Amino acid sequence: MFLVSFLSKRSIILAGALGVLGITPAAAVAHERQTAPERAGQSGRTLTIDEALQIANKNNRDLQQAKARVDQAHAAVLQAWSALLPTANAQGKYTHNYKEVAIGFPGLTDPIVIQKGEQLDFGLTALVPLIVPWGYPSVQAAKRNEEAGRANQAVTTAQVLYSAAQAYYACAGADELVEARKHAVVVAQKALDNARARLEAGVVNRVEVKRAELQLVRAQQALVESEDTAAATYRALGTVLNMHDPVRVIAGDVSPAQPEPVETLTANALTLRPEFTAIRKTIEGNRLVVTSNWLRWVPTVSAFGNLRAFNYGGFAGDNYSWAVGLQADWLLYDAGIRDSSRVLAAAQRRENEARLDLLKDQVRDDVYNADRQLGTKRRALETAKRSVQLSKETLDLVQVQHDAGTATQLDLLQAQDALVGSEVALAQAHFDLSLGALSLERLSGAFPGNRNFK
Repeated sequence: MFLVSFLSKRSIILAGALGVLGITPAAAVAHERQTAPERAGQSGRTLTIDEALQIANKNNRDLQQAKARVDQAHAAVLQAWSALLPTANAQGKYTHNYKEVAIGFPGLTDPIVIQKGEQLDFGLTALVPLIVPWGYPSVQAAKRNEEAGRANQAVTTAQVLYSAAQAYYACAGADELVEARKHAVVVAQKALDNARARLEAGVVNRVEVKRAELQLVRAQQALVESEDTAAATYRALGTVLNMHDPVRVIAGDVSPAQPEPVETLTANALTLRPEFTAIRKTIEGNRLVVTSNWLRWVPTVSAFGNLRAFNYGGFAGDNYSWAVGLQADWLLYDAGIRDSSRVLAAAQRRENEARLDLLKDQVRDDVYNADRQLGTKRRALETAKRSVQLSKETLDLVQVQHDAGTATQLDLLQAQDALVGSEVALAQAHFDLSLGALSLERLSGAFPGNRNFK
């Protein structure tokens, strides 16, 4: 019963750690890459929580994708600048005409060649935008989108590192569960040895031995299942870290410091959480897109220059020509593209403003709930420690009474089960407290900014 409760919560946390990568716990177990030791007797590189986060920050493929999306947003800024920067185009051409055409005039010794048989042409055209009213807000909108992309990268980083920490603490909890199950096997083995000795002495019948054997078989099966759980959690950790080497986590001190008042945590969250920056920058970008589409109704002014060179004189008698000037472009009708783009951007701005308001309320609720839950989990750890101590004392007492004949074997087995359940609950309490403290850090915006990554 205790194992079922522990594994059900563990599976939820493990699924959350694996959800970033879109795989299931079963798929993680089936992964053929070598990861952490699947049995406690095997060795592996020890890994602290800070080292695990460093590796995840460097190797995780979701973070690599987030960085690539920022690069894409920067490319959009460069594209937006193209409407404001000069353009130049050069062209060279060779033409073989079916005949050469020349016109002679009185008083001219040489005819004017209009078309050569073997004709060479070269052209150079330059266009310099001078007044492009919609281009400047368009560039600013692209920059805001890039800044929003960087904030979203920070959001992805926080989510990935939180998932890595979840997987890390799941491994620590799974290791502690394995140790509890090992201790249960030792206790069950001692009970069986004692029952066999009492049977040989003629004090009890074979029923007591069979009960002890059943207790040992169940304890051994629970140990195997807990080892399988540990293997799955270690494989999940290896997937999040994108790490091939086997590792063994170090549980460390499960005594998180007392958090600041919830009001301070909430204020920090509204300032530090990158989600708020991302939405605010997106809203600014939406507003600039609306402005840009309004200004697309205004004419644009550009300067142009043309230079041509050829191997015939023409009417002017020169082998070149050039021209410079100004041009104004005014798009009078575009089938509603400008208006539809403006309406779309305005609707996106209203949507993001609503998202921002909702996120503020959600963060306030989440921080408040996480703060209360952390206090509850801190007390639960103390309760679990006390339960283990009392269960050990009860088992020792029942053992003495059983040896004296004043307690039945069922009393002894129940005391053993109570001790195992208390040790499993202690493992769960350690895990819950570690994860609860980390969750509060994440919700208040302190994590991962409070970690130093190289």
